[in-house]
Amino acid sequence: MELYKRTVIFLLMYSVSVFLLYVASEHAPYLLPVIWFAALILLICGLCYIFFHYVFRPRKRKTR
Repeated sequence: MELYKRTVIFLLMYSVSVFLLYVASEHAPYLLPVIWFAALILLICGLCYIFFHYVFRPRKRKTR
């Protein structure tokens, strides 16, 4: 469940960021390659964050 929660939060954050980048590209079309490159880097960093916490998070041990 933790992975799904992180994924949903990431997708919401990414969709808001992409919308803001789209609005910025409407006002400054000559910066379009830089803006969409920033969006790609944001996506890659977010996916790496989710993957890192899913794979390398400490496993909880059951205690008696």
